[in-house]
Amino acid sequence: MKPGHHVGVPMDVYLNDPSISAGILKSMLDECPLAAWHRSWLNPNRKPETSDAMSLGTVIHAALLENNFDVAEVVDPKDYPGVRGGIPRGWTTDLIKAKRDSIIAAGKIPL
Repeated sequence: MKPGHHVGVPMDVYLNDPSISAGILKSMLDECPLAAWHRSWLNPNRKPETSDAMSLGTVIHAALLENNFDVAEVVDPKDYPGVRGGIPRGWTTDLIKAKRDSIIAAGKIPL
């Protein structure tokens, strides 16, 4: 893949591009070369890492580079009040957790 040619590239292809990334370089410098290899495309047994930041990156990649706005679903906390009322902060009530889990089960990212 040539530098700057990521428009239209699906996220799974982008993540498995045989190139060095800032994250791999950071692992190499902050930890050791083996840690960088472990997280890289060179490791045939690599397990995908997940985090809120990575999920947001996936949504941004899909929107900007793939023109795909269907990877995420926005959840309005006001629609999922707590048992005693009030608006939840984060995924803190049973109702909003159930909604989050149903979005993930559908293969989307809850925002």
